Amino acid sequence: MSLMPKTRAKIARTVLAALLGALVCQPSFAAGTKDAQSLIFDAPYLEKLAAPSKLVYSFELKTSDKESFGPGFTDEMTLNITRQTEGSTGKDVVFDMFTGDRGRSHGPLLDTRNNIAIMMLMEWDLGRMKRHIKGEPAYFRNRVRQAFRDKAKIEEITFNFEGREVAGYKLTIQPYLGDPQAAAMEIFHAKIYEYVVSDAVPGGLYEARIYVPNTAVAGPAQPFIDERMTFARYQEEGKK
Repeated sequence: MSLMPKTRAKIARTVLAALLGALVCQPSFAAGTKDAQSLIFDAPYLEKLAAPSKLVYSFELKTSDKESFGPGFTDEMTLNITRQTEGSTGKDVVFDMFTGDRGRSHGPLLDTRNNIAIMMLMEWDLGRMKRHIKGEPAYFRNRVRQAFRDKAKIEEITFNFEGREVAGYKLTIQPYLGDPQAAAMEIFHAKIYEYVVSDAVPGGLYEARIYVPNTAVAGPAQPFIDERMTFARYQEEGKK
């Protein structure tokens, strides 16, 4: 028996909400706070955006060992803001991760204020980790969650955005350093997560980079795996 469209949409929302809830810590966003949790996961970056509209991010994956980690590729990710929830500043969203044969959609997720692109990239990355080493994504998520809470490095920065200098924050974590399971994680114990966020960028996120450095090489470390998602454009429906 095939499911009715409303039933399929309800199941999709439930699964996505559970996925995001497993990754995100308890909400702590408040005006003026500058902790990593509020800057990355809780900030209501979507409230100021129009509906319908879309946030498009370019994506690039590089690997130094194609046999072990697969080939690199470039693609796009799109956060589609479909409508504004009635009586709320939240938006209904659908996230398209990649295009073509590797593309898949997540959502709809209703009455959303935070930029789920950040979390969807991280969830995709955790799934890739599971394919290379033993361990469950839930364990990796817990280490990431703890790192954002206890070990995040936050820097105030300025960077060039669309021809002008804007202020923002760079957040860096290394959640697996010193992990009790570090030996089983092999090269992934040195994994680095970096994020650049700013209120000047539509959707808040300018760039997310997740990479595994090769610390054994002489000179500047060349990453084994380097994933980078960068803001490409924001487009309101009906505007060019």
